[in-house]
Amino acid sequence: MSHVFISYSHEDADFVAKLIEYCQFEGIDVWYDDGLNAGESWTAQIDEAITNAPAIILIISPSSSVSPYVTYEWAFAKGLGKKIIPVICETINDNHQLQTDIDTIKQEHGVKLPKPQVHPDFTIVNHHIELSGRNNTPQNWKKLINQIRGVLDNFLLTNLSPDAPVEVKNAYANLKSPDGSERKNAVESLSHNESPYAEDALILGLDSSYPAVRYGSAKVLGQKRSKKAIPKLIYLVEDSNDDVRRFTIIALIRIGGDEVVPGLIKVLKDKDREIVKKAIKALGDIGHPSAVNYLIQIEDNDYQVLQTLYQALGQIGSEQAMPYLIEQLDKNPHFTAIIKSLGEIGGIDGIPHLIKRLEYAANHTRQAVFEALVNIGEKAVPYLIEGLQHQHQDVRNEITEILVQIGDKAVPNLIQALQHKNGYVRRCVVKILSRSNTPEAQEALKRIRS
Repeated sequence: MSHVFISYSHEDADFVAKLIEYCQFEGIDVWYDDGLNAGESWTAQIDEAITNAPAIILIISPSSSVSPYVTYEWAFAKGLGKKIIPVICETINDNHQLQTDIDTIKQEHGVKLPKPQVHPDFTIVNHHIELSGRNNTPQNWKKLINQIRGVLDNFLLTNLSPDAPVEVKNAYANLKSPDGSERKNAVESLSHNESPYAEDALILGLDSSYPAVRYGSAKVLGQKRSKKAIPKLIYLVEDSNDDVRRFTIIALIRIGGDEVVPGLIKVLKDKDREIVKKAIKALGDIGHPSAVNYLIQIEDNDYQVLQTLYQALGQIGSEQAMPYLIEQLDKNPHFTAIIKSLGEIGGIDGIPHLIKRLEYAANHTRQAVFEALVNIGEKAVPYLIEGLQHQHQDVRNEITEILVQIGDKAVPNLIQALQHKNGYVRRCVVKILSRSNTPEAQEALKRIRS
């Protein structure tokens, strides 16, 4: 969504906090300098934020009126032709504290400070909204919010191509209607229009100041599998409105592909567990390895979230996840989703840990280990052969069956194991090879018997 830039002095931080709260409650995105230091290339960051904002809210107070930073911000915005919305939070002429503070510094430190100069434009502000003193009323706050929305929606409308069909232009114009039913009908109309301009209108609708327009547009763009919408949808996953976030994430999931991965990664920090689960599952389905480093940083005790997480790591199949999964298996030895994921990834580091689970695991866990080792296949065979020396007969029997299930791929290693130093292992290997119909196995057994 397009943001509005707030230009203010840090002396007015309490008022600005209230302004931000109002805007977020109304679904309006804001950008403000939250303690940026001069050493952090503040001008570049502020220039970019103002450039990308259709409007700047200029907070007018005694301190902001003499702030070089505030002067720079609104002057830069004015030079770009941005809409400036002046908001008076404290009348300049009513406050003498600033000069008093300067006089105190002069006396205590013996320094000469220039008298702060108020820019002329601060003293002749027209069309401002006053929220100081008795003017700080709900009606004036509503007036401010409506003005911000008007600027945002006018900014939206100027971005639709003049070549768009009349029906698309009309529907798009109705996206900014004060009537909720008209906005809803406009989204519905655009959803049935196959023109590429309708898709453009819906993408621009993602910038609407009305949450219902944002999530309605996101929903339709997801249904249309709009690749073109991905950049804006990625931005929207951090929207302040829960419905907007939910429909945006669903849209990204429906669109799919590697391009949506950055957006889904951002979702992993969302407060809604159901949304996080959906994002994790989608990342697993997409299977891009770049997601692994972010997935393994998730800290959650919810069983369903962890189940989805382990499954996703298995689907992605990157060995980068192996240390994490092994650590989780040591903590939760009966969590079958971890075992299955280790089997799907197939890294050799996990094999000893899986075999160890055969020793004391419950039946359902043993079955999961059995299937995981069979899935790993040939790489697991040398470890399984050594496992035939295990002290427990039931574990040896389990390993024997796993080797049989691995089948032909196990034969070369089994033939080599006919020379194993342990007689019991050699006898087990003969029994396993005798269940194989491959010529190589039969030939090796013949040589032993002759």
